[in-house]
Amino acid sequence: MKFVVCAPRYEPSSGGSIVLYKLARLLRQLGHEVRIWPVHRVPARGIAATVWRRAAYAATRLYRPRFRPHPELAGMIATRADLDDAVVVYPEIIPGNPLRAARYLRWLLYKPGGQGAAFECVPGELYFCFQEAFNTGCEGMRYGGVLRVEDWMGDVYAQSNFGARKGVCYMVRKGKTRPDLPRLDGLEVVDGLDHVRLARVFNARSACYFYDPYTAFSEYAALCGCVPIVVPLPGVDKAEWTPGEGGRPGVAYGDDDLENAIASRPRLLQVIRESEQASMESVRRFVSIVREHHGDSDAN
Repeated sequence: MKFVVCAPRYEPSSGGSIVLYKLARLLRQLGHEVRIWPVHRVPARGIAATVWRRAAYAATRLYRPRFRPHPELAGMIATRADLDDAVVVYPEIIPGNPLRAARYLRWLLYKPGGQGAAFECVPGELYFCFQEAFNTGCEGMRYGGVLRVEDWMGDVYAQSNFGARKGVCYMVRKGKTRPDLPRLDGLEVVDGLDHVRLARVFNARSACYFYDPYTAFSEYAALCGCVPIVVPLPGVDKAEWTPGEGGRPGVAYGDDDLENAIASRPRLLQVIRESEQASMESVRRFVSIVREHHGDSDAN
């Protein structure tokens, strides 16, 4: 099959960017053709909105490099001609079908509308979720199940400090709109650090508090021996936070869950060892469902 993945520039500090390009890379490993459509080139609603989006992208060029995909996908930028015979993968932040693709689907990397982005529930539209907790507000759409791919960066996030640790740090990320977000002035907020520097902090601190309840940086912290503590969402208990039996080993949901997080850390390490194969199997299943939905009998 041929896929066009709508993605922002590759940013190793962005979880959404990491997994979108990981999906593209795994699809290529399975023998499928993949192209990248830059998010800033996706038409917005109306001419004014489209102009604003592209102007905003141009403004970011003042402090960010030119658009670039993951190095393994260098030069593989989609054109309009690629849309004719491809399945377009939209993340949840892009509503509708702005590329007017004949075949497309949606991948929810967060709860619909959870970042303030518009979300349209289109009856019969095929969608997948990065995790079951994001499967909400999609009544009438066709659910393809969980599509979970992970890149744990084990060469960076590993425990190097087995001695004393001091202090705690904080990470906000997608939790910046939480109504319960306190003032963190004067505290060690680690948003924006590159992976190498962040791994050093995680190896120095005893715990990190996360206001983004679903970021993979929680697991990165655990890999470095730092206890990740997700600050509970108001009115959301642990079962609602991570539905299913597996939960999130190695990650505490509030201070009362510390002992469980520490005790389950070995299981997290085992889960990560198995995750690469699980990611590939998840993508195989994804392709099979896409083939069935779009009637492509030649897909592998």
